[in-house]
Amino acid sequence: MTSKFTLKLSAGEMLFINGAKIIALNSVQLELQNAAQFLLAQHILDESDLVTRTDHMYFYIQECWMGNIDHYKMIFEIDKYIEGNDYEFISKLNDAIRNRHYADALKILRVKRKEERNARSVDTTGDAGRSQNQ
Repeated sequence: MTSKFTLKLSAGEMLFINGAKIIALNSVQLELQNAAQFLLAQHILDESDLVTRTDHMYFYIQECWMGNIDHYKMIFEIDKYIEGNDYEFISKLNDAIRNRHYADALKILRVKRKEERNARSVDTTGDAGRSQNQ
């Protein structure tokens, strides 16, 4: 049984399906009738958005998946940023990368990026509260 997935795009919206960039010239509704890996424009990181080690890893995997760098260059680049992460995270990420499941690797990193943003917002709030009370 094939599963169908419907996407609605407005004119000018962009997404990547299996690494190919697609831009809607007009408002369009697409029906994917086969399995596909896709990224919405909101999941794409620009090089200027890179702040954390996780952002850098995400960017290099994204660039590899979109065909902008090769698999081995991507591995070389993310090795610079992987140190200091917990074993379970590294293990899941390495499995996805080794099997060239780039969309899965990006999902793992999106969760990690969200956790880091939440931790930073808690730290900022906590620091601000302490300095006001001191």
